Amino acid sequence: MLNKLRSIKLGSKGFTLVELLVVIAILGILAAIVIPKLMGQNDAARVAKVKADLATMEQAAQIYAIQKSIQATSVADLVNGSFLVATPVPPLQNFTVHDSNGNTITMIASVQVYDFSVKGNVSRPVFSAYATPYFIEDISSWN
Repeated sequence: MLNKLRSIKLGSKGFTLVELLVVIAILGILAAIVIPKLMGQNDAARVAKVKADLATMEQAAQIYAIQKSIQATSVADLVNGSFLVATPVPPLQNFTVHDSNGNTITMIASVQVYDFSVKGNVSRPVFSAYATPYFIEDISSWN
């Protein structure tokens, strides 16, 4: 039995250099395809977070208005009234969006905030950057 294992071991030579180079080339090609597709996903995730936060705040503000018979005027109203568990935190890093007009906007983390603004006589939650309020319908076209 031991002699049989030795003969198998002596007869096998392992992978050739060409085989190893082919495998490395295939891995390189796959990495070149996959990595660029993953790079843009960070901005998409941050936009999705803003959209989800605003949708949650919008629903909480509607419930607040129904139960209290007044409109919420700040995120603190929703948190203090137990309509939100905590104050939503905007994305902590810069991100870039493309709006429906084809404009590219870079959102800087240090100037982002969730707030309330009046639109059509209704106080609604907004995502503000550079003192520009964005309602949920404004960011629905961001990608």
